[in-house]
Amino acid sequence: MYLIIVRVGEIFLKSPFVFDQMKKRLAYNIRNGLAVQNIKSKVYEDHSKIFIETKNLKKTEKILCHTFGVSSFSVVNKIDSDINKIKAVTKKIAAKWKAGTKFAVRTKRIDKTFRYTSEEVNKKIGRVISKMGFAVDLTNPDKEIFIDISKKTYIYSEKISGPGGLPLKQARLECDLRKKEDIIAAWFIMKRGLLPYFSKKSKKKLLRIIEKWAVGKELRLPDKKKKKYMKAIISSETDINKIKALKDKKKKVILTPLVGLNKEHIKNKIKNLELC
Repeated sequence: MYLIIVRVGEIFLKSPFVFDQMKKRLAYNIRNGLAVQNIKSKVYEDHSKIFIETKNLKKTEKILCHTFGVSSFSVVNKIDSDINKIKAVTKKIAAKWKAGTKFAVRTKRIDKTFRYTSEEVNKKIGRVISKMGFAVDLTNPDKEIFIDISKKTYIYSEKISGPGGLPLKQARLECDLRKKEDIIAAWFIMKRGLLPYFSKKSKKKLLRIIEKWAVGKELRLPDKKKKKYMKAIISSETDINKIKALKDKKKKVILTPLVGLNKEHIKNKIKNLELC
């Protein structure tokens, strides 16, 4: 069984109430996304972080890499907050390194009742690993060991980036996926936590690409009744005159997230999404 710690990003800037609501939404999306893929797991919250217990590490990591609201995540070792146990686990991690590896130890002591300060833990663990033949380099290390000390201690050596942004919720926005640029426009809006309704004219191939990023949610198509209540339309258009014409025709707010981006940037973004 693997234990994964999930970190949130910008939702930290929200008020305590909004932060709590968004964290719960993110945990729900992850839990639902794993269930849809038939991955048996346990997802739970603890203060500012989300934890996942899973046996299927690779599939879980792939889902987290596509989950909006996830800033980064790590596979962690959870142990009692005891300096000797910390030394034992960090030695096991370092034992897998190649000869000549330069390293750094980064400790965060959340539990201030722990006997040693963060700096003292860094020095103690640094000395242990140095004796294994590795050199300390705090500026440009090849490897890093992270130690988070709270009621329990979490030790890990890698942070995997997620897409960031805000956790998804359904929004009264409409998007028509007819060309590849439309995927990017939808993706940028989804990163702000808003999952649009996709028109029935959307191409299935493009829907399949965007579906990977709707972790925990189901892509929906608006019926005639719902169309009346759509607040805005998402467009990949960048020409000001065409945007104005679309606004006059649809009589709705037009969201244009690609305005200001150059063609090369958009092209690279399309390529990256297609490869994911």
